[in-house]
Amino acid sequence: MEHPLGIFYLMASEQGLCRITWPHESFDAITRFQKHHAPHRALVEDPERLEAMIDQLEEYWSAQRHDFDIPLDLMGTPFQIGVWTALQTILYGTVSTYGAVARQIRNPMATRAVAAAIGQNPVPIIVPCHRVIGKDKTLTGFGGGLSLKAHMLRLEGYDQFIESGHSRFAY
Repeated sequence: MEHPLGIFYLMASEQGLCRITWPHESFDAITRFQKHHAPHRALVEDPERLEAMIDQLEEYWSAQRHDFDIPLDLMGTPFQIGVWTALQTILYGTVSTYGAVARQIRNPMATRAVAAAIGQNPVPIIVPCHRVIGKDKTLTGFGGGLSLKAHMLRLEGYDQFIESGHSRFAY
C-alpha cells in the first residue's frame, strides 16, 4: 500500500489479515514473518484479496474511518493474542496505558509483558497499539516511530500526550 508516509506491506491468509509493516520496514519483514509464523504457507501476490483491507486503511488515513471490519488472523502466543484482543477495545480518539491493559487481561503484574506483546503486534493500526501510552502521558515506544505514533493520535483527535519516549524509536 503506497502512502505519503511510505510503503506499507500487507500479508493476509485465508482467515484474514496477519501482518502490516511500517514504512521503515522492507518487504523482508513480511518474508521473515511468513517463515516464522507460517512456514508451510507460500507467499502469493494477490492484490484483489488485499483491496478491501487497503481501502479501509486509506479511509483511516484520511480520517474517514474510525473502526475496522477487517478479518484478522492473529499469529502469536495465547498471551500475545489476549493483549492484542484487549487493544481492539480501545476506542478511536482515546488512549489506555500499559498497566490498564494488564489489568484488563486480568494480569495486573504483567505490565512489562504487556508492553512486549504490544511491541510484537503484527497488525498495527487495525489492532491499535498506537493508543497505548505511558501512565505519565509520554508516548514511550512505538514500532512505527514516535513521530508516527504522535501523528496517528492527532489524526484521531487526541493530543493530551507528552511527545517523548525511548530514543530508539525516534525515527
